[in-house]
Amino acid sequence: MEFYMTDIPASARPKQIRAALGSVLKKYFIYAFELRQWQSKKFRHLQEGCFTVHDAAIGEEIFRRHGTGEPKSILRGTRYIKIVSRAQTPVIISGSAITIKRSNKNSAVPEHLIRALSEENEKVARNMANRQPADQKPYRTPFAFQGFECGVWTTDPRNFDLPTFSSFYYSARPGNFKMTRQAIQVELFKTTPASGHPVGQYMLCPTGTIRSSIISNESTGTYFIISLRWSPKLYEKLESTSSPTSPLNGYGNPIFQAPPSRRLNKARISSLDEKHAKIVSYCFVYRFKLKEAHEAIRLSTVGSIPGFQDIQSLKIFHQYVSYDFQRSMEGLEEQLRTLPFDVAFQMHSLVLNGVLLPHRVKELLGVVRRAIQNSYSSVSQVESNRDSNGIGINAREHATQVVASVFKSWAGEWEPQLPSEDPQIWLSENIQKDFLEALETKQKSQEYMVRMKFYRKENQVLIHRMSITPTGMFPGGPNLEPKNRVLREYHDYLNHFLRVSLVEEDGGDLRFESGVDGKYIYDGRFLPFLMPESNLLKIAGRTFKFLGFSQSSLRSHTAWFMATIATPRRTITVDRVIELLGDFKSIKIPGKCAARIGQAFTDTVANIKIDDFMIAQKRDIIKIGPGGKKYTFSDGCGTVSKPLIEMIWKKGEFTSDPKPTVFQIRFRGAKGVVALDSTQRDPILSLYDSMVKFDGLRNRVFEICRSFTKPLPFYLNRCIIKILEDRGVPIKNFMDLQGRALATLRERTFTPDSAAHFLDYQNRCTQANIPFLIRELFALGWDYKEDNFLRKVVEFTMLTTLRDMKYRARIQVDKGFTLVGVLDETGYLQDGEIYCPIQKEGGKREAHRGVVAICRNPALHPGDIQVVTAVEVPYDSPLRDLINCVVFSQKGQRDLPSMLSGGDLDGDIFHIWWEPSLMPRFSSPPSDFPAVEALNYDRDVTQADIGKFFLDFMENDKLGVISIAHMVLADQEQAGVRSAACLTCARMASQAVDFPKTGVPVRMSELPRTPKARPDFLAPGPGVKFIGGNPNLVTDEYEDEFKYEWLDVETGQIDLSKFDDADDPFKSGTDFRYYKSDKALGYLFREIDEEKFIKTWEDNAARFERGPNDLLKKVQEYMVRSVDMEVMLGLYGFAQDLRIR
Repeated sequence: MEFYMTDIPASARPKQIRAALGSVLKKYFIYAFELRQWQSKKFRHLQEGCFTVHDAAIGEEIFRRHGTGEPKSILRGTRYIKIVSRAQTPVIISGSAITIKRSNKNSAVPEHLIRALSEENEKVARNMANRQPADQKPYRTPFAFQGFECGVWTTDPRNFDLPTFSSFYYSARPGNFKMTRQAIQVELFKTTPASGHPVGQYMLCPTGTIRSSIISNESTGTYFIISLRWSPKLYEKLESTSSPTSPLNGYGNPIFQAPPSRRLNKARISSLDEKHAKIVSYCFVYRFKLKEAHEAIRLSTVGSIPGFQDIQSLKIFHQYVSYDFQRSMEGLEEQLRTLPFDVAFQMHSLVLNGVLLPHRVKELLGVVRRAIQNSYSSVSQVESNRDSNGIGINAREHATQVVASVFKSWAGEWEPQLPSEDPQIWLSENIQKDFLEALETKQKSQEYMVRMKFYRKENQVLIHRMSITPTGMFPGGPNLEPKNRVLREYHDYLNHFLRVSLVEEDGGDLRFESGVDGKYIYDGRFLPFLMPESNLLKIAGRTFKFLGFSQSSLRSHTAWFMATIATPRRTITVDRVIELLGDFKSIKIPGKCAARIGQAFTDTVANIKIDDFMIAQKRDIIKIGPGGKKYTFSDGCGTVSKPLIEMIWKKGEFTSDPKPTVFQIRFRGAKGVVALDSTQRDPILSLYDSMVKFDGLRNRVFEICRSFTKPLPFYLNRCIIKILEDRGVPIKNFMDLQGRALATLRERTFTPDSAAHFLDYQNRCTQANIPFLIRELFALGWDYKEDNFLRKVVEFTMLTTLRDMKYRARIQVDKGFTLVGVLDETGYLQDGEIYCPIQKEGGKREAHRGVVAICRNPALHPGDIQVVTAVEVPYDSPLRDLINCVVFSQKGQRDLPSMLSGGDLDGDIFHIWWEPSLMPRFSSPPSDFPAVEALNYDRDVTQADIGKFFLDFMENDKLGVISIAHMVLADQEQAGVRSAACLTCARMASQAVDFPKTGVPVRMSELPRTPKARPDFLAPGPGVKFIGGNPNLVTDEYEDEFKYEWLDVETGQIDLSKFDDADDPFKSGTDFRYYKSDKALGYLFREIDEEKFIKTWEDNAARFERGPNDLLKKVQEYMVRSVDMEVMLGLYGFAQDLRIR
């Protein structure tokens, strides 16, 4: 039942209105209700609103007691007088009685909202018995402070018995911080403009980032000190007359206009002010001076409550740093220029990652230089200086790599200092001593690894990385990366290339936050790094500039940067590298130009050189479809002859059968897929016109990006399930399929052989050869479950598979595969026919025949799943030489791939299944959305344009948001995926997929509005924590405790001032409610009980436990009996020094 409210004072905040209503409604056992309020159009000093309760009968009782009836007209003499009725017990908000009426809406309250409110009400009612009284929640009231500092923990040589807090930043600004189980929320109060801080600011320190929390009682006051893993998230309050400030542009200068929407109440910023900007990315310790010393007792009490960070009392030494941090940093950078880059990078990383201060790293320079010289002398004395490939070793380069490798391994063991550690460990002489000990123990193993290069494949190289966050730059690596065209061309200068990711402080994606304007972080923080003239990215004496990105790295927000290369003949810059890749001047669309340049950055697994006479170019197969629209049947798919494919097999070391017959390739300016054409006897590469994207004639290298050696399994997902359900597939069919999948999951962990197969199938721990180990142990008569570690490996793999099934509806379909698409070059297949030749490892070739369903991801339109006929081809057909692909016909008016979510043959993979229970019961026409006109410039696309496009994509990639909206609406709309709202979502998703090519973002204003009530299968699942070595599902039972604060206060005693959320920067903005979906996804979701499944497995596996190291002892005893000890003793000395990390 819905009620309409008027006469709400304009000063009342949403949280106050909710508290006032909630204190009344809880008398009727109503704890969950929907509330909306807005400014009155008639009276500026008043607000209006409405609220909804789930029970109509109780709603009538609420209206009888607190509602206002319609005014009555009474005849007085010759005139009618309106008599306004009053509520028996009016609801008071901010001293005023509000008016509550029945809603006059014609439409009924949505059923899904009623269900969501009912279920939430039941949940809160169940928790009422365990709800703590307000006086037992010491964390409820914020803690006031008067001033704070930012710095690091150090060890003062003059006083090394105590941990020293070295302060690099001090602010006298007052504020408060709020303790929750999820985070420490800090608010810095708005002060007068004269103080330089005219706006309110906030810091958010998630619990996972807090390494330690202490209370320190000092002569100057009582302090609360938190040590973080990385910088906190920083915000600035947005007001109608203010804009976020940027240290890059000078404090107080707005970089963009006031927020366009009243929904934006804060902006993300990179620092609090100019001084803070200089140290925010190096100093992760914050020290707050408590306004009242006795509040330390309450803080300690909070630390003792389950779920909160432990808070200790500790005596510390405090000092203000007198030297200039930036000048010290510049001095270090100047000295690092004299070292080899690989070593300098590792030393610079210690500072940038906040582990050591610049002057401490300077103190290491001497021992590092001596280590390089000693390593060089050692290598020079070796008679045969060749690596595992027989190539001569450059002694100086080898020595540098060894020391850099040791330094990386050693530095990886260090984290920023904590007050709980022994301060003497961090004395300069002890740090140097620790490094020398590491050098002595690890140098031999690192020399062996560098010489043998056994830790990398031929197509892999070591590349340094950099993460740029809203506050700083954090280097890492070098890590193994697959080669690409550019890295292969400049293989002698690999340390001039940098893999750069634009990420959140925790290293994850920078996610959308409700009510937060992220414009400054994108335009003021990230964009300058991507500009050609930028000199911001400096490390180890080199300046790196933005180079480009592949399409896959674009979606992961990662790009390539490079430093200028000075060769004996010429200087190679970014512009020169791009110029040598090909001619891009004819491409006037930034997104498309970026994609074409990005072809050179695609990861490749193998390459061969081919001559011009081996290349043939063919006209595309283009047909006019319905409405005069052109369809390219051959879009992205060429052929390769048998002699040439044998060269690829040899170079790519494809030795096991079946050998791949389809490859995803890059060659000059061409990209796409090539399939074996066994009719060609000469080495020929045939490319269709649609495959050639730009002129790259200078390159002769034919590159293999991906091979298709086996058919991939087919898994259902939520979108496919919903389309199938709305096309007539009964819910029972999905339930039966999931039931069989769960049974199979249990069976796959019963025996060692099935568990090893399960790990292989899931591609888990295969690099460590765990499946092989499990099989070998079983062959010797031992069960892997006897070992705690191996049991946990299988259990964790099983848990992730189970959670994928529950939260993503990822259910395997045995009668189906996922295959790459190619074109029928022979013309044998008819319209509506496909050919699916399959051959698994060690198996025979087979081709399914009959009716099949086919689709590709993302599938949102009801016609994105089509039913076609799979056929076999004649024995003498060249198509019989193809395996593990789906071959599409070149006949008909419209090509089938384009009917499947707008696909093509440029590497797209397709899902094919013939499971009878999952076949659509009726047909649906394919989507045919109009193409979006690309953003076309009337000039050459510049590197600055490409950099801006990269940021534009980061900011406007909304495919995930659209997909979620589609799922919500499909569950709630009567017509499901065929509803107008869902079809709009499908069209927008199609535009979002094309965004990287067109450069035109989706207009999110067109997205159909979704209600706050969502189906339960979209509810966030419990987290996984390892407790005692065991994976446990952890539900945050306290996540809503501040949402229902008014339940802790007796009616009539409520103080609305305590519920003022005007400056609450951490309010989520959208509080979703979840209801039990009566559609297939809801039933599938609720059918899986994670805790029960895991407990059953653990109870069974625990029977094999013989002791923590029982199986290890058996293996050791077996090795002693079986190994020739004379041979082993000869290698013992070497093995002692060999320590692989």
